[in-house]
Amino acid sequence: LKLTGPSLATAKLLGFLGIAPLVDGTAQLHVDVAGSGASPHAVAGTLDGTVGLAMAGGSFDSRLLGPTLNTTLRLTSGSFTGTATPLRCLAVRLDIAHGVAKVAPLVIDSPGFDVSGGGSALLGDETLALLLRRNLRLAGAGLGVPVSVTGPILAPRASPDGGAAVAGLASMATSPIGDVKG
Repeated sequence: LKLTGPSLATAKLLGFLGIAPLVDGTAQLHVDVAGSGASPHAVAGTLDGTVGLAMAGGSFDSRLLGPTLNTTLRLTSGSFTGTATPLRCLAVRLDIAHGVAKVAPLVIDSPGFDVSGGGSALLGDETLALLLRRNLRLAGAGLGVPVSVTGPILAPRASPDGGAAVAGLASMATSPIGDVKG
């Protein structure tokens, strides 16, 4: 399947696919995948290729963030009201081999926070294993929180990743001040 959509209305596309319109805006989509099987599930488990999505502007449903981050953003960001969260940029690339999608990069940028990271998705099993870094913008400074996102693609679980947080603090402690990365 090869598809290039330079200007797709995301809410309409999601609605057409029977998915709640959780993202609203205009996106660029590139799909170049191949697979085989007797069912969509079997095809997903054999896919090879790439998928890319980029979006500038628009909004997404804040319920995607989960209750903890959702509440934090409401308290700290004047631009965060209702369920529609403004979106500056969203970009994701999937490199797929034998039904395993390497997710990198994954970037979401919004006025009150940004998320970056990557990981993998087992398309045949429909499961995720992502490590994301949520950066809240508080009074001009960023506060990074590593989050592990695992489980079924349609019902993932997110939890703070203590190991990644400790590794990040150790890296900051041993870096010269000018070399600290956020």
